[in-house]
Amino acid sequence: MKTRRLFVLLVGIALLIAASAAEATIHRVRPGDSIQAAIDAASPGDTILVSPGVYEEEGNSDYGLRIATDNLRIIGKVRPRKGEAGKVRLLHTGTQQTGIYAAPEGCEFKDSECPEQLEGFYLRGFSVEGFPVNGIQTRWVDGFKFVRNESVNNLNNGIY
Repeated sequence: MKTRRLFVLLVGIALLIAASAAEATIHRVRPGDSIQAAIDAASPGDTILVSPGVYEEEGNSDYGLRIATDNLRIIGKVRPRKGEAGKVRLLHTGTQQTGIYAAPEGCEFKDSECPEQLEGFYLRGFSVEGFPVNGIQTRWVDGFKFVRNESVNNLNNGIY
């Protein structure tokens, strides 16, 4: 009897995990599209795949990209041996200070405290270029991972 209960419990857990994974969405961004629009449309657990190209996000006056969604994966699909044409390049425009800023909603870089934490942020394959303060910055983030990103000519910190 105990074996049967354990089996039913394990099957239930497996179904719950499978249902959660099935709900995750993949958002695709191509040159000319807005990466920030995909980030804003994403839900926790989603993945954003960004094709190689030059991206100049103009929607935010402080940041190139602003991430405030838990468990978000943003992946630049870099093409090796293609040089600059094979990179996902985020370039500075206007008054932006930081290229990519990840923190909970309502918690900005000038704040000394934040009541929440952003969980599980993943960023891979970006070249963040020419920002006057930081290339990539996180605050109040737990469980983040940066893989194969570049910071190019950012004046204060590359990754902070």
